[in-house]
Amino acid sequence: MGVSFEAVALQLVPDLLRVTSITIQIMVESAVACLQEVLRHCLSTKVLMLVLDVLCTSKAGKQRQLCAGLLLLVVQQWPTSVYLRVVGEVESAIRAVVSDQISDTRTVGRHVFAAYALALPKRAADLLR
Repeated sequence: MGVSFEAVALQLVPDLLRVTSITIQIMVESAVACLQEVLRHCLSTKVLMLVLDVLCTSKAGKQRQLCAGLLLLVVQQWPTSVYLRVVGEVESAIRAVVSDQISDTRTVGRHVFAAYALALPKRAADLLR
């Protein structure tokens, strides 16, 4: 879909992220699946920034954990050249997720950091300092 889908994705992602905070599980699972597909096929830093914003500001632990999983998908599947444009924000999100108050979210954060270290070893080493 690429760049042509970016405008639609920018409208869909905030609504999909809002759906993830409700308690009806089938709706949450559907929203998560949709978010994953949007991120797989629309390599947009603007869309990524929407996810990172929720990851760093949400008070809902489950929502932070979901966004950490989406960040893991980005780090593992996107070319590094795409998210290098917002690498400062990505690193801030990694710091936030590895120090989250929920242990499951921290576990996802460690996986995110490991994937980030494989993609950008020098920056990951600097992130540890």
